[in-house]
Amino acid sequence: MYLVRARRSRRIILLSRVPHPLFLLLPALVHVLTGCADDRAGSQEADSLYPQHIILVSIDTLRADRLGLYGHDRETDTHLVQLARDSVVFDHCYSQSSQTLVSHKSLLRGKYPLRLIQESTNARMSDFSTLEDPAHFIVDAMTNLSTPSLTNVLKKRGYFTAGMVDNGWMREKFGFAKWFDSYEDEAGGFAQSLPLVKKFLKKRHKRPFFLFLHSYDVHCPYHKPEPYNSFYCQRHDDHVNLESKCKFDLYDETFTPRDYEAIQGHYDSGINYADVTGIAELLDQLKQHGLYEECLLIITSDHGESLGENRVVGHGGLRPEQLHVPLVIKFPQSLGIKPGRVDTLTELVDVMPTIFAVCGIPQPDGLDGKSITTSILEGKPHRKYIVAQTTIREHPEFTTNLAKRSILEPGKWHVIHDALNNKINVYDLQSDPDALTDIGQNKPEVVPRLLALLTQHDPLEGGGEFVQPDQTHFDEELRKQLKSLGYVDD
Repeated sequence: MYLVRARRSRRIILLSRVPHPLFLLLPALVHVLTGCADDRAGSQEADSLYPQHIILVSIDTLRADRLGLYGHDRETDTHLVQLARDSVVFDHCYSQSSQTLVSHKSLLRGKYPLRLIQESTNARMSDFSTLEDPAHFIVDAMTNLSTPSLTNVLKKRGYFTAGMVDNGWMREKFGFAKWFDSYEDEAGGFAQSLPLVKKFLKKRHKRPFFLFLHSYDVHCPYHKPEPYNSFYCQRHDDHVNLESKCKFDLYDETFTPRDYEAIQGHYDSGINYADVTGIAELLDQLKQHGLYEECLLIITSDHGESLGENRVVGHGGLRPEQLHVPLVIKFPQSLGIKPGRVDTLTELVDVMPTIFAVCGIPQPDGLDGKSITTSILEGKPHRKYIVAQTTIREHPEFTTNLAKRSILEPGKWHVIHDALNNKINVYDLQSDPDALTDIGQNKPEVVPRLLALLTQHDPLEGGGEFVQPDQTHFDEELRKQLKSLGYVDD
């Protein structure tokens, strides 16, 4: 027998006792979940196996190891832990970017950022050195993508597609509303979006739908209403004023250990706030409408957050804590999948093909992601390494570098390659799990192998002529929203 366990507050929670390879599936599902289904118009018996209700939740800036579900000492995520008892928890899931716009575009299309940029602009690695403003280029390129998305495919399959998101980078202006039947982009956290969800479920719960929820509740400036704001930091007069600080303002060499402790405490309070106002309320609504047992529910994040590692606070780079995200999938009960934990490597680009596999939808060509269900069924490793690409105003230079990307083998190596400046950073994660010391000067023997793997995902030299994407207009209201999130570049 194989014990599947979840760590929480230094206690062991037994989720399930299942035989290897972790899950028992109905035999009729094997063909479907391995992505081999070639048509939704199968037998009535097979058609009834596909989930009619799909919910994808992205809690922005949520790093995995600040959750009790992933071993954190604080009880930041009580309701997410409860959901995990009915779900499959992926211990090693990583994002492909630590910027909201880029990561969500990659998530919803199952492709790496540089592939999306190339498909949109024909850009090659050499073209990146000619850009006068890389930060605005990547925003423009991601805004103007024509690549079909998850919602595009689901909409064609008869699902009503709805998005309810916070503002900022998730605004309709950045191209997210395309192929959604309904897209609400003015929410201010779960407290404002969940009432909209309640109305939506009341109207749509008897029809197939895909619902995408997004919240900035964990994002800086790490200040939440009481009593949450004081849960893990009771004294606010002896550390930096976080209410008026956000993102890049938090890079400060004068910060004390007490300041970093406060930042971590307030960040954890934001997780607790999102857990109570978001996860708990969503689960309650799904149960009220009788959707909980048979829906496909996915909880994840677009990226994590640095909270003092190497004196870095925020995101935009390629540090491990900025890339490691939670992934919790509650499969429909009728599929017969037992809850448990999976320790194989996964990426956010795997979410889209996994949804397609569970829904019996053929996998589109050219995806970088691949269905996680195949790995689970066969009991084999899903991936051997993780790829992340592009930086956005990365500390300390506050520069954007599209040619900077990384390859990561958790517990082994993390290699970051800057192709423009021909610079390599290497971290030995076995002796230095927080990636604090660059040993690139020593040139470990493993580097050539990892660089060869990494360059396989670079834009190809060749193809059409490089095309500058249409420029994105930032009106005053949008500037105000982005500034409140710490994106103060004018």
